[in-house]
Amino acid sequence: MRSCSFPKGRRAILLTFLSMYALGYACDPIYTYFLPLYLNHRGIDAATITALMSIGPFAALFGLPILGREGDRARTKNSVLKFVIITSTLTMLLYKVSSRVYYVFLITALFYFLKQPQHPLEDTIVLEYYEKRSNYGYIRLAGTAGYAIASVFIGASADIKIDNIFVLFLLFGFLNFVVVCFAPPVAGHGRTGRRKLSLSMLGEYKELTLYIALGTVMQLPVGVYVSSFPIYYTTALGGTSGMLGWLLLVAACSEIPFLLFQGKILSKVGTKKLLLFAAAASSIRWLLTYFVVDPYGQMAVQCLQGISFIIMHCAIVNYINTNVSDEYKASGQAMYALFTGNLARILGNVIGAVIIRAWSIRAAFLCFSIFTMSLIPVFAFMFHGKNHYTKSNA
Repeated sequence: MRSCSFPKGRRAILLTFLSMYALGYACDPIYTYFLPLYLNHRGIDAATITALMSIGPFAALFGLPILGREGDRARTKNSVLKFVIITSTLTMLLYKVSSRVYYVFLITALFYFLKQPQHPLEDTIVLEYYEKRSNYGYIRLAGTAGYAIASVFIGASADIKIDNIFVLFLLFGFLNFVVVCFAPPVAGHGRTGRRKLSLSMLGEYKELTLYIALGTVMQLPVGVYVSSFPIYYTTALGGTSGMLGWLLLVAACSEIPFLLFQGKILSKVGTKKLLLFAAAASSIRWLLTYFVVDPYGQMAVQCLQGISFIIMHCAIVNYINTNVSDEYKASGQAMYALFTGNLARILGNVIGAVIIRAWSIRAAFLCFSIFTMSLIPVFAFMFHGKNHYTKSNA
């Protein structure tokens, strides 16, 4: 078979990256929001699903550093990204084999081990390729667009038959793999180096450690939101899979304003202030998720994603690209994803499952809102204390 060549024109390369993000993020609603609906449809209750979903982020605690390190050591980071896409796509289909709890437990662990490193690798490839010549926010916007458009299409398909989510995941995954084959190669920097990814790298970047700690705390409720909110929305609130798709589209579109101007906002406001603002918006989001009991009203509530999650994500990703050395960039992105996207979701899912069994899904959002809100002043104090150590504020 002939190897894929990559486009040489600026517009062609940009189109390749835009397509890579759009298709990569188009897969996300399926395994985050619609897979729990599929499992619930197969007879697994909400609390069990929430607990089951905690094993995925736990497995990713191993997958992220391992595959992140391979991205740093490989001849090109693209080769590791292609491996991640094709293996995770095929693994997703294994959910169709059985709905026994222990089997789902194992498949979820394998799937997340392979899937979670994808977005950190994409971010590293794009940020390193363009360096100062392009704005990450505009390319990341393609991911938002792909996620939003796919959410509506997935929701409508799931309304017809919930099993359709697997066909769509296979389609998006295959197209994503093809596009990545044509992306310009980005070299791994640590091929001959001896340094390996470990928690000790956080000791070298103490300000980054503080940012990741805040992100981890603020992501705790996301585990419950991803695992249980779709069930809560379609049962207790009376929504449908199609309405859930539109809710996800609205939430994704709310990210667009910040993504369009994130470069200017970051330079004017600074990383610390933006992170604290995003943390406050996140806490308010979960509080309103508890109080608003109308399915259409929830669409408005989830618009707060545009001033919470996406701000925190872009601020930390850009900080890593600006302040972390080349041989550690992929590992730094993996470490960020490991803590905020995985460790936080493990703890959030476990705590959430306990709260759901004791009270309800709705009560879990109230508890997490109170907890996260109470920690914002603590982080504000720590940020202030770090100011005299900071050489530059991203």
